[in-house]
Amino acid sequence: MSTDSPTAERSRRWKVLNGPLALLIFGFIFTTVLGSTLTYFLNSWARDQEIRLADQLKNSAIEQENRLTLFARQQEIRLRDRLQRSAREQEIRFERLHEERAAAIGSLHDKLLDVETDLYNLLYNWRPIGILPPQVKPEDVIVAVRNFRKEAEKSKVYFDAELCSVLDSVCRTLESTLKSMEQAMMRAGYPFEKGEGDLWKGTAPEFREKAWEGVHIKTSEVRKQLRSKFRKLLSAP
Repeated sequence: MSTDSPTAERSRRWKVLNGPLALLIFGFIFTTVLGSTLTYFLNSWARDQEIRLADQLKNSAIEQENRLTLFARQQEIRLRDRLQRSAREQEIRFERLHEERAAAIGSLHDKLLDVETDLYNLLYNWRPIGILPPQVKPEDVIVAVRNFRKEAEKSKVYFDAELCSVLDSVCRTLESTLKSMEQAMMRAGYPFEKGEGDLWKGTAPEFREKAWEGVHIKTSEVRKQLRSKFRKLLSAP
């Protein structure tokens, strides 16, 4: 029969329970600490992943923006180069047209001056006796007028309607004068059998003056307009 006192019995029982209870308390503390630690590390890992993902998205957006900016810049450079090339080509075409127009004006002016000079020599410097060769033959004047008419038609593309009308008018005047002169020469018996003869035999004294005056007035005005246009071309930028 046991002789332990109640106090001793309670102490013994407490010692028996103290081991499991301590283990239970330790286990609770351990699991709590471990759970908190895991929760902390998991939260840290999640935050790191979130930050890393945000950085990746930000870097991707920046990279995409840079690519778009580079593409836009390249497109801008290509467009600027294309526009500059187109402008240069247009400038070259304009310069070429400028030169062609200047050449057309100069050629037309020279041909008209040749017609005017030949016509004057035919009217006033014809040598009826044939001692010296004539400065110009009627055939030369006819060819000069035809060449001028052809050149005037080709050059109309460079001129305005007003000047084209003036050119047509002077061509008609030249052709009308030539027709009157041919009729007078036929009456004089041209072409002469021996190369001698009075080309204007049988014509009134005022015939040559009237023919020359009608032609000279118009040819002088046309040459004046051509010179004016030529000077404007030279002064153009």
